[in-house]
Amino acid sequence: MLPRPFVCAALLLPLAVLAQCPTGNVTISSQADADNYALNYGNCDTLPGDLIISGFGISDLSGFADLDMITGTFDWNNTYPGPFDFTGFNSLDHIGGDLLVQNCQRLQGLWGLEQLDRVDGDLYVAGLDSVRDATGLSQLSVVGGKLQFFGMPEFAPTGLNQLDTVYGDLILVWSDLSLTCTLPNDLDFVGGELAFGTDHGTTVQGGNDLTRIGGDLRVCCEPTMTSFQALQSLQVVEGDLRINYNDVLVTFNALQQLDSVYGDLWINDNDVLYSVQGLNDLVYVDGVVIQDNPQLVGLGALDHAVEIQTSVQINNNPALAICHVQAVCDHINANGAATAYQNATGCNTVPEVHAACNPFPLLNVRVFLEGPYDPFTGLMHDSLRSAGLVPLAEPYTSLGYVHVGDGGNESTTAGVLAATGNDAIVDWVVLELRDATDPTTVVNTRSALLQRDGDIVDTDGSSPVAMMVPDDDYHVAVKHRNHLAVMTAQTWAVSPGNTTTLDLSSGTIHFGTAPQREVNGVYMLWAGNVEWDGLLKYSGADNDRDPILQTIGGSVPTITIDGYHRQDVNMDGHVKYAGSQNDRDPILGNIGGTVPTATRVEQLP
Repeated sequence: MLPRPFVCAALLLPLAVLAQCPTGNVTISSQADADNYALNYGNCDTLPGDLIISGFGISDLSGFADLDMITGTFDWNNTYPGPFDFTGFNSLDHIGGDLLVQNCQRLQGLWGLEQLDRVDGDLYVAGLDSVRDATGLSQLSVVGGKLQFFGMPEFAPTGLNQLDTVYGDLILVWSDLSLTCTLPNDLDFVGGELAFGTDHGTTVQGGNDLTRIGGDLRVCCEPTMTSFQALQSLQVVEGDLRINYNDVLVTFNALQQLDSVYGDLWINDNDVLYSVQGLNDLVYVDGVVIQDNPQLVGLGALDHAVEIQTSVQINNNPALAICHVQAVCDHINANGAATAYQNATGCNTVPEVHAACNPFPLLNVRVFLEGPYDPFTGLMHDSLRSAGLVPLAEPYTSLGYVHVGDGGNESTTAGVLAATGNDAIVDWVVLELRDATDPTTVVNTRSALLQRDGDIVDTDGSSPVAMMVPDDDYHVAVKHRNHLAVMTAQTWAVSPGNTTTLDLSSGTIHFGTAPQREVNGVYMLWAGNVEWDGLLKYSGADNDRDPILQTIGGSVPTITIDGYHRQDVNMDGHVKYAGSQNDRDPILGNIGGTVPTATRVEQLP
């Protein structure tokens, strides 16, 4: 009989042999390999290397029933026809490397991995035609690398009930017929990119514990999604936020807790996106790109203070006219890099956006010119316009007038000059704002259009004239190319966003002595300053009469010439020296009518 210690040792020897683990990687390529593993290492709880299962006819993996941890990678690929699930790995709770499951078309599911809590590397599942969901991973809580499900035609990534941390990218694709796609609700952190896709889903929800994403967030490439309701607690995206290539998404009103995007905000190539109502808490973003959204009409969610670090690009959104939200205005006003083109009017150029961001004072001024004035109608005639003689570009720069501030090189359109009736255009004039204490100092000028009823309008043919000046009091002056100018005696308050209205035809607010001619109670600018030198002269050097004769040839006084000329004092489109309705007689009449050597001086300081 053996002594008792030897008996105990003999009894323990088989157990020690069965508890041994392999020293390196293990490859199972046949059922015989699986059986040999069960015979030699069936009680092994920690595999020190990789486990690779790949081959034909493998059906029983019960030999791995005691395995708790795979230190390396678990690579399951190209098995046929079975095994059909992960039965046999029911104790596995930790993989130190990757979990790779791919190209096993007969694999039915991920059942058998219900104890798996942690994968330290990537979890990549792809090319499994018969796997419908991820319910076998119901205890998985941490993935140390990337988690991606890809290329499974009837798959929905449901069953990840305990997943809370993915240190790499998280990419989920719904390929089944689910209408509602739900991100894992326990998810707390994604260290890389978060992206998802659905072929049929109309609603994306879930993920409402997630507060931070370490890479990009892609709300992208969804052909059927009409509602995004996910990620209601998300506060930080460390990469880009990309809302793009969504075919039927009309309104984006999610991510209302998001305050920082350390990459760029992309809103692009969304076919029917009408508005972006979320992002109300956003306070920082590196750059903004909003382009190729044919139905987008507003950027209301950005109408608050947002620090935009690099640039704003708003391009090719043909329905977008309102871009002057606070975030964009603050960036442009700080001279930040920006582009705007192929949008609707109001957002079609950076200057348009700048103008909308900084509403200028508007002037609504009424004045009459004696030359075209008709006392029977109380209107000016528009003979120059009717004859097609009014130029599209303002004429004063070419006459040597030096504009100040934002004035000069204004232009209008043929459509504006085609208007008829009381608002038909008579000619171009110049508006001046002059310093309140020193009215000889011109602060800002604009060329504008004069209508038959005396209204001076901007180049669009209808709006009051915008003047780029600060909030202050100014004298207002009006000049015309062959009339004496006029200026207000008192100053008028102008301020951004407000309209200042004054009527210079009333005769009560003018500077100087007899600065305008009065006809039946209507005051108008004196006609005949052909030399445009501020002095009406009929005879002597530099008089205003001789240029009329010179324009028609200088020798035959009865000749006339048509065109747009300063010598056309009555502005009927014809320069005429003699006969009825000639351009010489108004000059004599305006200096007194009897003494040809008399003069009339323009009443400007």
